[in-house]
Amino acid sequence: MRRNYLVNTVLENCNDDYASRRLVNNIVDSTFKVIISELKKQGKVTFSSFGTFKVSNRKARDGRHPKTGEPIKLKAGKTVRFQPAQGLKEALNGKQQWKKSSKHPAGQGDKLEALYLAKEDEQV
Repeated sequence: MRRNYLVNTVLENCNDDYASRRLVNNIVDSTFKVIISELKKQGKVTFSSFGTFKVSNRKARDGRHPKTGEPIKLKAGKTVRFQPAQGLKEALNGKQQWKKSSKHPAGQGDKLEALYLAKEDEQV
């Protein structure tokens, strides 16, 4: 999935007459910025019905230059790993339908969900 497709799909699924491509684009940008920021601070971001992103350290290692095949040294670095939640695994395997998360008090790391739920409560 490309970013443009995500923005268009969110816009189509939005039941708000005031939603615009610019607004959805800004929300997608903000979402990614918050996730990156939290990964830098805490090393972990969890969405209970989707999965967990964790920062992982990679050791320095030997590699090969893809064009020449020449051995090279790769530096140590950080990467992100994803562990899918049970609900996502079941939805992918056809065992259950994907459910919208229920209204429950947002946990410490669920800032975006808390904002979404607050917005939903204002509309009701």
